[in-house]
Amino acid sequence: SVLCIFAAVSSLLTLVRAFSFSYGGLRATVQVHNKLLKKLIHAPICFFEQNPTGRIIN
Repeated sequence: SVLCIFAAVSSLLTLVRAFSFSYGGLRATVQVHNKLLKKLIHAPICFFEQNPTGRIIN
């Protein structure tokens, strides 16, 4: 009985941890993408003249 409760709590905490890592990773990815896009939009024209389009997109 006690072991079943312990196993259930452990499983629940493992599930919560997995969702937390997934959510945190997704949030970090969105933040990095938004910062990169903002910097790219506000880049001077000479940046686009000096760098090939493929390198900028990649």
